[in-house]
Amino acid sequence: LINPVPIMTAMLEGKSIDPRELLATVDPKDVTRALEKTKAGVPRPIRMTDKPLEEPTSDKMGWLDKQKLRLGYEMHSKHPEKALPILHALRKKHPNVPRIYNYIWAAYAYMGRDDERLAVLEETYAKFPDYLFAKTGLAEYYLKEGYHQKIPELFDRKYELYLLYPEMEVFHVSQVRAFLHTTGIYFARINQINRALYHYFGLMSFAPKDTAAEDVAYEILRKELQKIKNRMGKKSSLKW
Repeated sequence: LINPVPIMTAMLEGKSIDPRELLATVDPKDVTRALEKTKAGVPRPIRMTDKPLEEPTSDKMGWLDKQKLRLGYEMHSKHPEKALPILHALRKKHPNVPRIYNYIWAAYAYMGRDDERLAVLEETYAKFPDYLFAKTGLAEYYLKEGYHQKIPELFDRKYELYLLYPEMEVFHVSQVRAFLHTTGIYFARINQINRALYHYFGLMSFAPKDTAAEDVAYEILRKELQKIKNRMGKKSSLKW
């Protein structure tokens, strides 16, 4: 479905190529038709919302602690060093609220403290194995480190949200973004390009300017470039 000519031309001329511009030439309907012919088929369309979803564990917290959690969330990306003491205190008081752990490892990520980030991620997944952000957080780490073979076990070999969580009808946009991002990259890595494209277009449908879509597009282009290089038997000077 992806035209290899622009990739080959850029590769031979040592020019840059924009992954999104390349994928803009692909018709999403062709991707859907291609998946209809596969054993897995086309994933069930995801119903999503940008409104807060009910979360029993954090909803039971007192009003003051809920405000502290909200403050920790608002600060964790721009001022993670100030957010962490608040979040650590909340985790000590409410050890069974997975959302707190999520904000803690995200704060460590923004600070570039990967060892602490991984430690909290692994703790979160061990304590809350069904928590989606624990799965996607670890998946993101594994993909970054080149351990994509760990992804199937992490997601129980279920690559649709409704297969992982059959009891849920509506997902938050942040959940959908995280899931499509990590699984889209995974499918590109294992050369299931049509499924990667489906996830890419899914991200583009509600977050076209988000880096998640760009990451998946990059992985798809990288895999296509690798296949062309293998066929041509040459090294590429393609720029990104």
